[in-house]
Amino acid sequence: MVSRRRPHDQHPATVDKACAERGFYTIAAEDVEQTLRADHDPEAVEMVFASLESEAAPIIGAVLDGGFPLASEHRLKLSLFAALQVTRGWRFRRDMNDLGTFAMRQYVEALPLDRFRDWLCGQGMPSDDASVAAFRARAIGPNGPRLTMSQPFAVQESLRMALEDISTHLFLRTWRLLRFSDDSLLMSDNPVGIWSPVPPGTDWPAGQDFSVGVANARMICLPLNRRAALAMIPGAGPDCTTDSGPTRARHINMAVIQDAERWIYHHPSDHPLDGIVIPPHAVFTDETVSARDEPGGIRRELHRVTRRVTKDPAM
Repeated sequence: MVSRRRPHDQHPATVDKACAERGFYTIAAEDVEQTLRADHDPEAVEMVFASLESEAAPIIGAVLDGGFPLASEHRLKLSLFAALQVTRGWRFRRDMNDLGTFAMRQYVEALPLDRFRDWLCGQGMPSDDASVAAFRARAIGPNGPRLTMSQPFAVQESLRMALEDISTHLFLRTWRLLRFSDDSLLMSDNPVGIWSPVPPGTDWPAGQDFSVGVANARMICLPLNRRAALAMIPGAGPDCTTDSGPTRARHINMAVIQDAERWIYHHPSDHPLDGIVIPPHAVFTDETVSARDEPGGIRRELHRVTRRVTKDPAM
């Protein structure tokens, strides 16, 4: 196992800590309605995850033993399992907090200056033009206030998105079982990788476009062991098993690495990170798609928010 940000060997105690984080899905009794507290189990969500994992394990074992394509019932269970891997970890929470903070700062940036001035006056603080400008800059700057999900909201939203949105996208795709002749694949604390080739004229690492998501990715992949992975691709066609090579293994590894939050795992005898520079975490960026001026001095703009990784590892 290697750290997401510090790729070197880790002490076994660190492995235990990474694999057995406690309280991550706990919802305390005081966070539910008063009338429901008597029978509330703070670890109920953890038990749901454990149940789904126990159902998925034999299906994955059967797939590796030649039981592919899957029956619809097993396909649905693996879709739910994979969807929960996308939302259940630290990466999902950080992305949600970052996106909420980004949207909040975009909203604050559009507020008229009088709103800032009124707030400063109400707090008995200086409200001259320089003070207003400095306060606004702090509010929308990188060190300004951040939105952070509460623990119960984070747990509930991760379940909602996985069960209501992501699992459907996965189930409706065409599935491929990719087989590799060498021990090529790694894993991370966010094991479902999302990959698409880059648009023409760009040079992201390993040819991967980091701005895509579950709905528009060319490939969504779930490594099953060191030599096999499920790949879910758009379009019609029968599910089938395919022999794959080192280029596809690199695509899968880069996708899993990019979506890792804290930990990357691989067998100590394997070398899947050789020649790979672990990119920094992607950040949300705002791109103006179109703009038009209307009568009355109104300017309307269409914006697109995407998740991008910087090309400069020092940034």
